[in-house]
Amino acid sequence: MSTVMRAPRKCSQCRQEGCNKGKATCPINIERNGVPVVVPVVVPVKKRLCGACRREGCCSTSPVCPVKIEIERHVGRATRLENHPGYNLSQHEHIFSHIQDPVYRRKLSARLHYKIQEIYNHHHYIFMMRIMAERRVLIERRIAPYSEKRSNVKLNVLPEYKMCSEECGICYDKTCNVTLNCNHQVCVDCFKSHVTATETKINASLKCPFCRTVTETVNATDTAIHDELLKV
Repeated sequence: MSTVMRAPRKCSQCRQEGCNKGKATCPINIERNGVPVVVPVVVPVKKRLCGACRREGCCSTSPVCPVKIEIERHVGRATRLENHPGYNLSQHEHIFSHIQDPVYRRKLSARLHYKIQEIYNHHHYIFMMRIMAERRVLIERRIAPYSEKRSNVKLNVLPEYKMCSEECGICYDKTCNVTLNCNHQVCVDCFKSHVTATETKINASLKCPFCRTVTETVNATDTAIHDELLKV
Protein backbone atom coordinates (compact mmCIF):
# COMPACT_ATOMS: atom_id res chain seq x y z
CA MET A 1 0.00 0.00 0.00
CA SER A 2 1.53 3.27 -1.13
CA THR A 3 1.37 6.36 1.04
CA VAL A 4 1.07 9.92 -0.20
CA MET A 5 3.81 12.16 1.12
CA ARG A 6 2.71 15.68 1.95
CA ALA A 7 4.99 18.62 1.56
CA PRO A 8 5.98 20.22 4.88
CA ARG A 9 4.17 23.40 5.76
CA LYS A 10 5.88 26.72 5.23
CA CYS A 11 5.74 29.79 7.39
CA SER A 12 3.43 32.47 6.01
CA GLN A 13 6.02 35.16 6.89
CA CYS A 14 9.46 33.82 6.07
CA ARG A 15 8.25 30.95 3.84
CA GLN A 16 10.61 28.45 5.51
CA GLU A 17 9.67 24.86 6.12
CA GLY A 18 9.04 23.89 9.73
CA CYS A 19 8.73 27.51 10.83
CA ASN A 20 5.66 29.40 12.08
CA LYS A 21 4.89 33.11 12.28
CA GLY A 22 3.85 32.66 15.93
CA LYS A 23 7.30 31.39 17.00
CA ALA A 24 9.97 33.64 18.35
CA THR A 25 12.56 31.75 16.23
CA CYS A 26 10.99 33.03 13.02
CA PRO A 27 13.63 35.22 11.29
CA ILE A 28 11.11 37.99 10.69
CA ASN A 29 10.07 37.97 14.35
CA ILE A 30 13.76 38.10 15.37
CA GLU A 31 14.25 41.16 13.20
CA ARG A 32 11.25 42.77 14.85
CA ASN A 33 12.63 42.32 18.38
CA GLY A 34 10.89 38.99 18.88
CA VAL A 35 7.39 40.48 18.73
CA PRO A 36 5.07 38.39 16.54
CA VAL A 37 3.63 40.39 13.69
CA VAL A 38 -0.02 39.81 12.87
CA VAL A 39 -0.45 40.10 9.17
CA PRO A 40 -3.96 41.53 8.46
CA VAL A 41 -6.08 39.53 6.09
CA VAL A 42 -7.70 41.75 3.50
CA VAL A 43 -11.10 40.43 2.50
CA PRO A 44 -12.38 41.90 -0.74
CA VAL A 45 -15.66 43.70 -0.18
CA LYS A 46 -18.34 42.86 -2.67
CA LYS A 47 -20.40 45.71 -3.89
CA ARG A 48 -24.09 45.43 -3.17
CA LEU A 49 -26.36 44.72 -6.08
CA CYS A 50 -29.72 46.38 -6.54
CA GLY A 51 -32.55 44.05 -5.59
CA ALA A 52 -34.56 45.18 -8.63
CA CYS A 53 -32.21 45.73 -11.56
CA ARG A 54 -29.19 43.80 -10.16
CA ARG A 55 -26.77 46.67 -10.90
CA GLU A 56 -23.85 47.65 -8.66
CA GLY A 57 -24.26 50.92 -6.83
CA CYS A 58 -28.01 51.08 -7.54
CA CYS A 59 -30.93 50.66 -5.18
CA SER A 60 -34.58 49.73 -5.70
CA THR A 61 -35.60 52.98 -3.97
CA SER A 62 -33.30 55.14 -6.09
CA PRO A 63 -35.11 57.46 -8.53
CA VAL A 64 -32.68 56.43 -11.30
CA CYS A 65 -33.31 52.70 -10.98
CA PRO A 66 -34.59 51.56 -14.41
CA VAL A 67 -36.95 49.01 -12.88
CA LYS A 68 -38.48 51.63 -10.59
CA ILE A 69 -38.87 54.05 -13.52
CA GLU A 70 -40.61 51.34 -15.57
CA ILE A 71 -42.98 50.42 -12.72
CA GLU A 72 -43.88 54.07 -12.02
CA ARG A 73 -44.62 54.58 -15.71
CA HIS A 74 -47.10 51.70 -15.72
CA VAL A 75 -48.63 52.79 -12.41
CA GLY A 76 -49.36 56.16 -14.03
CA ARG A 77 -51.00 54.44 -16.99
CA ALA A 78 -53.05 52.16 -14.75
CA THR A 79 -54.36 55.05 -12.63
CA ARG A 80 -55.47 56.80 -15.84
CA LEU A 81 -57.43 53.62 -16.66
CA GLU A 82 -55.52 53.02 -19.89
CA ASN A 83 -55.55 49.61 -21.48
CA HIS A 84 -52.89 47.01 -20.81
CA PRO A 85 -49.95 47.54 -23.19
CA GLY A 86 -49.95 43.89 -24.26
CA TYR A 87 -46.16 43.47 -24.30
CA ASN A 88 -44.26 40.19 -24.08
CA LEU A 89 -41.46 39.15 -21.77
CA SER A 90 -38.66 40.02 -24.21
CA GLN A 91 -39.55 43.74 -24.14
CA HIS A 92 -38.06 44.06 -20.65
CA GLU A 93 -34.84 42.21 -21.31
CA HIS A 94 -33.05 45.43 -22.32
CA ILE A 95 -33.30 46.58 -18.70
CA PHE A 96 -31.24 43.56 -17.67
CA SER A 97 -28.81 43.65 -20.60
CA HIS A 98 -25.88 43.80 -18.16
CA ILE A 99 -26.71 40.26 -16.97
CA GLN A 100 -24.55 37.74 -18.83
CA ASP A 101 -26.62 34.67 -18.00
CA PRO A 102 -29.57 34.55 -20.47
CA VAL A 103 -31.64 32.31 -18.20
CA TYR A 104 -31.24 34.65 -15.23
CA ARG A 105 -31.86 37.66 -17.47
CA ARG A 106 -35.15 36.15 -18.69
CA LYS A 107 -36.13 35.26 -15.13
CA LEU A 108 -35.70 38.88 -13.99
CA SER A 109 -37.66 40.08 -17.02
CA ALA A 110 -40.51 37.68 -16.25
CA ARG A 111 -40.63 38.83 -12.62
CA LEU A 112 -40.93 42.46 -13.75
CA HIS A 113 -43.58 41.46 -16.29
CA TYR A 114 -45.79 39.78 -13.70
CA LYS A 115 -45.35 42.67 -11.29
CA ILE A 116 -46.62 45.11 -13.92
CA GLN A 117 -49.51 42.77 -14.71
CA GLU A 118 -50.51 42.83 -11.04
CA ILE A 119 -50.55 46.65 -11.12
CA TYR A 120 -53.01 46.73 -14.02
CA ASN A 121 -55.15 43.96 -12.51
CA HIS A 122 -55.29 45.75 -9.16
CA HIS A 123 -56.37 49.08 -10.63
CA HIS A 124 -58.86 47.36 -12.94
CA TYR A 125 -60.37 45.56 -9.94
CA ILE A 126 -60.71 48.84 -8.01
CA PHE A 127 -62.28 50.50 -11.06
CA MET A 128 -64.82 47.71 -11.54
CA MET A 129 -65.73 47.69 -7.85
CA ARG A 130 -66.33 51.45 -7.98
CA ILE A 131 -68.53 51.07 -11.07
CA MET A 132 -70.52 48.26 -9.45
CA ALA A 133 -71.02 50.34 -6.29
CA GLU A 134 -72.28 53.30 -8.31
CA ARG A 135 -74.67 51.08 -10.26
CA ARG A 136 -75.91 49.50 -7.05
CA VAL A 137 -76.69 52.94 -5.62
CA LEU A 138 -78.56 53.94 -8.78
CA ILE A 139 -80.57 50.72 -8.78
CA GLU A 140 -81.44 51.11 -5.11
CA ARG A 141 -82.60 54.66 -5.72
CA ARG A 142 -84.77 53.54 -8.62
CA ILE A 143 -86.43 50.60 -6.90
CA ALA A 144 -86.64 52.14 -3.41
CA PRO A 145 -90.09 53.73 -3.94
CA TYR A 146 -91.42 50.38 -5.16
CA SER A 147 -89.64 48.18 -2.64
CA GLU A 148 -91.04 50.01 0.37
CA LYS A 149 -94.22 48.53 1.74
CA ARG A 150 -97.16 50.67 0.80
CA SER A 151 -100.34 50.86 2.82
CA ASN A 152 -102.98 48.35 1.88
CA VAL A 153 -106.36 49.69 3.01
CA LYS A 154 -108.72 46.88 3.88
CA LEU A 155 -112.23 48.27 4.10
CA ASN A 156 -115.34 46.30 5.02
CA VAL A 157 -118.55 47.81 3.65
CA LEU A 158 -121.48 46.68 5.78
CA PRO A 159 -124.81 45.83 4.09
CA GLU A 160 -126.84 47.90 6.53
CA TYR A 161 -127.77 51.45 5.59
CA LYS A 162 -127.48 54.46 7.86
CA MET A 163 -129.18 57.70 6.99
CA CYS A 164 -127.21 60.96 7.16
CA SER A 165 -128.48 64.51 7.32
CA GLU A 166 -125.35 66.40 8.38
CA GLU A 167 -123.15 68.54 6.18
CA CYS A 168 -119.71 67.07 5.34
CA GLY A 169 -117.19 68.37 7.84
CA ILE A 170 -114.35 68.21 5.27
CA CYS A 171 -115.65 69.97 2.19
CA TYR A 172 -118.66 71.78 3.78
CA ASP A 173 -120.41 71.40 0.44
CA LYS A 174 -122.22 68.07 0.27
CA THR A 175 -124.42 66.07 2.58
CA CYS A 176 -122.80 63.15 4.35
CA ASN A 177 -123.61 59.71 2.93
CA VAL A 178 -120.87 57.52 4.53
CA THR A 179 -120.82 56.56 8.23
CA LEU A 180 -117.57 55.26 9.76
CA ASN A 181 -117.41 52.72 12.55
CA CYS A 182 -116.71 55.58 14.99
CA ASN A 183 -120.06 57.11 13.95
CA HIS A 184 -118.46 60.10 12.24
CA GLN A 185 -119.93 60.91 8.83
CA VAL A 186 -118.45 62.29 5.57
CA CYS A 187 -119.47 62.51 1.94
CA VAL A 188 -118.39 59.74 -0.42
CA ASP A 189 -116.06 61.97 -2.49
CA CYS A 190 -114.13 63.16 0.56
CA PHE A 191 -113.99 59.59 1.85
CA LYS A 192 -112.50 58.27 -1.38
CA SER A 193 -109.92 61.08 -1.40
CA HIS A 194 -109.02 60.20 2.19
CA VAL A 195 -108.55 56.53 1.26
CA THR A 196 -106.32 57.44 -1.73
CA ALA A 197 -104.16 59.72 0.42
CA THR A 198 -103.74 56.94 3.00
CA GLU A 199 -102.66 54.40 0.38
CA THR A 200 -99.82 56.64 -0.79
CA LYS A 201 -98.28 56.63 2.69
CA ILE A 202 -95.95 53.93 4.00
CA ASN A 203 -97.27 51.52 6.62
CA ALA A 204 -100.26 53.75 7.35
CA SER A 205 -103.72 52.54 8.35
CA LEU A 206 -107.02 54.14 7.45
CA LYS A 207 -108.17 56.38 10.30
CA CYS A 208 -111.08 58.68 10.87
CA PRO A 209 -110.17 62.23 9.77
CA PHE A 210 -111.87 63.62 12.89
CA CYS A 211 -111.07 61.37 15.88
CA ARG A 212 -108.17 59.33 14.33
CA THR A 213 -109.85 56.04 15.19
CA VAL A 214 -108.86 53.16 12.90
CA THR A 215 -111.60 52.75 10.31
CA GLU A 216 -112.44 49.13 9.60
CA THR A 217 -116.12 49.21 8.62
CA VAL A 218 -118.34 51.78 6.91
CA ASN A 219 -122.07 52.10 6.18
CA ALA A 220 -123.71 53.74 3.18
CA THR A 221 -126.99 55.65 2.97
CA ASP A 222 -128.32 53.83 -0.07
CA THR A 223 -127.54 51.15 -2.67
CA ALA A 224 -125.73 53.49 -5.09
CA ILE A 225 -123.32 54.72 -2.42
CA HIS A 226 -122.90 51.12 -1.22
CA ASP A 227 -121.85 49.96 -4.71
CA GLU A 228 -119.49 52.92 -5.05
CA LEU A 229 -117.81 52.09 -1.72
CA LEU A 230 -117.25 48.53 -2.89
CA LYS A 231 -115.04 49.87 -5.70
CA VAL A 232 -112.74 51.78 -3.33
